[in-house]
Amino acid sequence: MIGLDVLVSTVVGSIGGMAGKWLDNKIEKDRMAHEKEMAKVGLEEKKLEIDNAEKLALIEANKEEELAAYQSFSVAQQSLVKKSSSFVETARALTRIIVTAYLVVLSSWIAFDISVLIGGFGGVDVNVLTDIYKEVIMNLLNLTAVAVGFWFGSRPNALKR
Repeated sequence: MIGLDVLVSTVVGSIGGMAGKWLDNKIEKDRMAHEKEMAKVGLEEKKLEIDNAEKLALIEANKEEELAAYQSFSVAQQSLVKKSSSFVETARALTRIIVTAYLVVLSSWIAFDISVLIGGFGGVDVNVLTDIYKEVIMNLLNLTAVAVGFWFGSRPNALKR
Protein backbone atom coordinates (compact mmCIF):
# COMPACT_ATOMS: atom_id res chain seq x y z
CA MET A 1 0.00 0.00 0.00
CA ILE A 2 2.85 2.20 0.54
CA GLY A 3 3.68 1.73 -3.09
CA LEU A 4 0.16 2.67 -4.04
CA ASP A 5 0.27 5.72 -1.78
CA VAL A 6 3.54 6.78 -3.34
CA LEU A 7 2.14 6.18 -6.82
CA VAL A 8 -1.08 8.08 -6.10
CA SER A 9 0.75 10.91 -4.43
CA THR A 10 3.19 11.10 -7.34
CA VAL A 11 0.35 11.10 -9.86
CA VAL A 12 -1.66 13.64 -7.87
CA GLY A 13 1.45 15.76 -7.34
CA SER A 14 2.30 15.55 -11.02
CA ILE A 15 -1.26 16.42 -12.04
CA GLY A 16 -1.31 19.25 -9.51
CA GLY A 17 2.06 20.49 -10.74
CA MET A 18 0.92 20.32 -14.37
CA ALA A 19 -2.33 22.08 -13.50
CA GLY A 20 -0.42 24.75 -11.60
CA LYS A 21 2.04 25.13 -14.46
CA TRP A 22 -0.82 25.26 -17.00
CA LEU A 23 -2.59 27.88 -14.86
CA ASP A 24 0.63 29.89 -14.51
CA ASN A 25 1.20 29.71 -18.28
CA LYS A 26 -2.39 30.78 -18.95
CA ILE A 27 -2.03 33.72 -16.55
CA GLU A 28 1.32 34.65 -18.11
CA LYS A 29 -0.18 34.35 -21.62
CA ASP A 30 -3.11 36.60 -20.62
CA ARG A 31 -0.71 39.06 -19.00
CA MET A 32 1.45 39.11 -22.14
CA ALA A 33 -1.64 39.61 -24.34
CA HIS A 34 -2.69 42.49 -22.09
CA GLU A 35 0.79 44.01 -22.23
CA LYS A 36 0.79 43.60 -26.02
CA GLU A 37 -2.55 45.42 -26.25
CA MET A 38 -1.29 48.16 -23.92
CA ALA A 39 1.84 48.49 -26.06
CA LYS A 40 -0.36 48.88 -29.16
CA VAL A 41 -2.43 51.53 -27.37
CA GLY A 42 0.78 53.26 -26.26
CA LEU A 43 2.12 53.12 -29.82
CA GLU A 44 -1.11 54.64 -31.17
CA GLU A 45 -0.90 57.38 -28.53
CA LYS A 46 2.71 58.11 -29.52
CA LYS A 47 1.71 58.25 -33.19
CA LEU A 48 -1.09 60.68 -32.34
CA GLU A 49 1.28 62.77 -30.22
CA ILE A 50 3.80 62.87 -33.09
CA ASP A 51 1.05 63.82 -35.58
CA ASN A 52 -0.21 66.53 -33.25
CA ALA A 53 3.32 67.79 -32.66
CA GLU A 54 3.89 67.96 -36.43
CA LYS A 55 0.62 69.81 -36.93
CA LEU A 56 1.47 72.20 -34.10
CA ALA A 57 4.91 72.79 -35.61
CA LEU A 58 3.29 73.55 -39.00
CA ILE A 59 0.86 75.95 -37.36
CA GLU A 60 3.68 77.69 -35.52
CA ALA A 61 5.74 77.91 -38.74
CA ASN A 62 2.75 79.33 -40.64
CA LYS A 63 2.10 81.78 -37.83
CA GLU A 64 5.70 82.96 -37.90
CA GLU A 65 5.63 83.25 -41.71
CA GLU A 66 2.41 85.25 -41.59
CA LEU A 67 3.80 87.48 -38.85
CA ALA A 68 6.95 88.08 -40.88
CA ALA A 69 4.86 88.83 -43.99
CA TYR A 70 2.65 91.22 -42.01
CA GLN A 71 5.68 92.99 -40.55
CA SER A 72 7.36 93.34 -43.95
CA PHE A 73 4.09 94.60 -45.45
CA SER A 74 3.74 97.10 -42.62
CA VAL A 75 7.32 98.32 -43.09
CA ALA A 76 6.74 98.61 -46.85
CA GLN A 77 3.56 100.59 -46.32
CA GLN A 78 5.24 102.91 -43.82
CA SER A 79 8.14 103.51 -46.19
CA LEU A 80 5.69 104.33 -49.01
CA VAL A 81 3.77 106.73 -46.80
CA LYS A 82 6.92 108.43 -45.62
CA LYS A 83 8.27 108.81 -49.18
CA SER A 84 5.10 110.26 -50.68
CA SER A 85 3.47 111.97 -47.73
CA SER A 86 4.77 115.49 -48.41
CA PHE A 87 3.78 115.40 -52.08
CA VAL A 88 0.42 113.82 -51.33
CA GLU A 89 -0.35 116.25 -48.54
CA THR A 90 0.55 119.21 -50.78
CA ALA A 91 -1.62 117.88 -53.61
CA ARG A 92 -4.46 117.22 -51.20
CA ALA A 93 -4.22 120.71 -49.70
CA LEU A 94 -4.19 122.34 -53.13
CA THR A 95 -7.09 120.20 -54.31
CA ARG A 96 -9.18 121.26 -51.34
CA ILE A 97 -8.54 124.91 -52.06
CA ILE A 98 -9.19 124.58 -55.80
CA VAL A 99 -12.40 122.56 -55.33
CA THR A 100 -13.69 124.96 -52.68
CA ALA A 101 -12.96 128.05 -54.81
CA TYR A 102 -14.51 126.39 -57.89
CA LEU A 103 -17.70 125.54 -56.01
CA VAL A 104 -18.00 129.07 -54.57
CA VAL A 105 -17.49 130.67 -58.00
CA LEU A 106 -19.88 128.24 -59.74
CA SER A 107 -22.59 128.69 -57.09
CA SER A 108 -22.25 132.48 -57.23
CA TRP A 109 -22.44 132.50 -61.03
CA ILE A 110 -25.57 130.28 -61.03
CA ALA A 111 -27.21 132.47 -58.36
CA PHE A 112 -26.42 135.62 -60.34
CA ASP A 113 -27.83 134.14 -63.59
CA ILE A 114 -31.03 133.09 -61.82
CA SER A 115 -31.34 136.54 -60.27
CA VAL A 116 -30.98 138.14 -63.72
CA LEU A 117 -33.55 135.74 -65.24
CA ILE A 118 -36.24 136.51 -62.66
CA GLY A 119 -35.57 140.26 -62.67
CA GLY A 120 -33.81 140.56 -59.31
CA PHE A 121 -35.34 140.33 -55.88
CA GLY A 122 -37.86 143.09 -56.61
CA GLY A 123 -39.88 140.80 -58.86
CA VAL A 124 -40.39 138.10 -56.18
CA ASP A 125 -43.05 138.01 -53.47
CA VAL A 126 -41.86 138.57 -49.86
CA ASN A 127 -43.18 135.18 -48.68
CA VAL A 128 -41.30 133.42 -51.47
CA LEU A 129 -38.15 135.41 -50.63
CA THR A 130 -38.47 134.38 -46.97
CA ASP A 131 -38.71 130.74 -47.99
CA ILE A 132 -35.71 131.17 -50.31
CA TYR A 133 -33.67 132.79 -47.52
CA LYS A 134 -34.57 129.97 -45.12
CA GLU A 135 -33.53 127.41 -47.73
CA VAL A 136 -30.27 129.24 -48.47
CA ILE A 137 -29.41 129.52 -44.77
CA MET A 138 -30.11 125.79 -44.17
CA ASN A 139 -28.01 124.84 -47.21
CA LEU A 140 -25.16 127.10 -46.09
CA LEU A 141 -25.19 125.52 -42.63
CA ASN A 142 -25.18 122.06 -44.20
CA LEU A 143 -22.39 123.03 -46.60
CA THR A 144 -20.36 124.45 -43.70
CA ALA A 145 -20.78 121.23 -41.70
CA VAL A 146 -19.71 119.12 -44.67
CA ALA A 147 -16.73 121.39 -45.41
CA VAL A 148 -15.55 121.33 -41.79
CA GLY A 149 -15.93 117.55 -41.69
CA PHE A 150 -14.01 117.23 -44.96
CA TRP A 151 -11.24 119.63 -43.98
CA PHE A 152 -10.62 118.35 -40.48
CA GLY A 153 -11.75 114.75 -40.88
CA SER A 154 -9.27 113.85 -43.62
CA ARG A 155 -6.18 115.36 -42.01
CA PRO A 156 -3.74 112.99 -40.31
CA ASN A 157 -4.00 112.98 -36.56
CA ALA A 158 -1.19 112.54 -34.04
CA LEU A 159 -1.65 108.74 -33.94
CA LYS A 160 -1.19 108.36 -37.71
CA ARG A 161 1.96 110.49 -37.83
